[in-house]
Amino acid sequence: MNLASSPPSSTGVHEALIIDAARCWREARDGDSPLPTLFSRLEQRRVGVLAPSLNALFAVHQAWSGRRFRTAASESAGLTEDERHLLQLLHGGVNAVPYGAKRPSLSGPLQIALRSTRVMLRRVLESENPA
Repeated sequence: MNLASSPPSSTGVHEALIIDAARCWREARDGDSPLPTLFSRLEQRRVGVLAPSLNALFAVHQAWSGRRFRTAASESAGLTEDERHLLQLLHGGVNAVPYGAKRPSLSGPLQIALRSTRVMLRRVLESENPA
């Protein structure tokens, strides 16, 4: 696997960060200000640099699926089907197309958003935990 396609390390840490970001994005998207709100939330963990790639990933995923991205309440420990699917996609274990895309023409952009997010996650996680 190459850098762009392999899943990031520190799986549990990045999964919690992704889910928190997705839930924050969903709430902010409903209020029409997802990027600044997402940046503020991520910057609390000193990873605000991830906001643009995560914002793009969530937006493309939502457009690709043809419906609103469904998240659980921010305090919920459980995951929605959309949240689980997003984590599977980030881990590279699921092909995006069979999931039931309403706009399969966006599968290419979705793969690019996933790859970009993996690269950014890896860079941020490596800078937090240098070898």
